[in-house]
Amino acid sequence: MIRLEHIRGPVLAAALWFACALLSLRLEAATDAKLLIWIPSAIAVASLYATPERRWPLVVAALGVAQVAIGLIAVGSLAMAAGFALANTIEAVICAGLGVKVLGGRGRGPQSFTDIVSLFAIAVTGCAAGALIALPFR
Repeated sequence: MIRLEHIRGPVLAAALWFACALLSLRLEAATDAKLLIWIPSAIAVASLYATPERRWPLVVAALGVAQVAIGLIAVGSLAMAAGFALANTIEAVICAGLGVKVLGGRGRGPQSFTDIVSLFAIAVTGCAAGALIALPFR
């Protein structure tokens, strides 16, 4: 059974993701700049990393709603919004899942330079997977 304390974290993560994404979109529009770093992705990865894996479906569902909502605001198409949400979700799951494996568990930080290089490679892999998944929806 899902209890309120299990939903609170995912809903908070989704609200933070949504607010940060909306602010990023507004900043981009106001300055005609292209954002090289999408900070909401870091929120998604950190939210998953901080949550026990058995509760990841709740986090993914909450973030998915926020991502589709932002996609609808940004592109106006449900198909595109869902495609981008899928890409963002897979990117975050890859990064958090492999990060947990490399670090030897949740809550552990990098212990060596090899860990740092591995985390960088994981981030690049997750971003590449997300970009390839999003490509058909552009």
